[in-house]
Parts: sequence; C-alpha cells; structure tokens
Amino acid sequence: MNIKKDFQSDSEMNANDAMDSSMGYIFENFIEPKESELTEDQAMMLAVIGVTFKMIAEKATAYENMIAGEGENNYRN
Repeated sequence: MNIKKDFQSDSEMNANDAMDSSMGYIFENFIEPKESELTEDQAMMLAVIGVTFKMIAEKATAYENMIAGEGENNYRN
C-alpha cells in the first residue's frame, strides 16, 4: 500500500521507515488540520502515542536485523 504520492518502492524499507511514513501521513492529513482545536491533554496523548509507536518500530527493526543476521550477536547462544 502506497500512502504517499511520491512513494517509491524500496525493498530495503524497514519498520522505522514504514512507521515514519505512516506517522507523517497521519500528522499531515489528520492532526495538523485540527492542531489548533486540540486540548493540552489530547496533544500530550498524541505525543505519547507517537513515542510508543517509535519504540515499537525500533524493536521491530532490531528484530528484522537479527533475523537477517545483521547487528550484534549478543542474542545468540
């Protein structure tokens, strides 16, 4: 699924890249237009959700790298 007009397929796309693209689209199309209407609590919750999604993407990328045999070998017995 291509969510950006200028999207170019890249077989090297990892979870971080996918998350960045997805979060960018959501911000540009849904959050930014309503940003002035958000309460402080809503804005804080959006920030927490964004950080949470970033953490998940970083862990998914680390897992992708582990499966591909890249990165550190600390996880191997």
